Amino acid sequence: MALPAVAVDALAEHIAQFTPAGPDALVFGTKKGTPVSSGSRSVMFARARRAIGRDDLTWHDQRHSSMTMVASTGATLHYQHAADDAPRRIADRLDDALGTDRRGR
Repeated sequence: MALPAVAVDALAEHIAQFTPAGPDALVFGTKKGTPVSSGSRSVMFARARRAIGRDDLTWHDQRHSSMTMVASTGATLHYQHAADDAPRRIADRLDDALGTDRRGR
């Protein structure tokens, strides 16, 4: 999987702060190490929407926004061949669009 540097950095920060050690630890889980329930996820999303003053946003809006950004890199195919370097090219273009510094990766 290829991710833009901004996503790698955000995941690394999240894992360092919230993910317990261990090979079976969930990246996004509860304090007890169990999966987040749909109800808890909804509560967290509602808090995040309020924090940015956008109570109108939905889960679908997140997907739509991210796919719009991916499309802006020139990606147009829903499925890519496994040997194709499209995921890396898309991640690099997202870094370029977001002004992310990829040096040292």
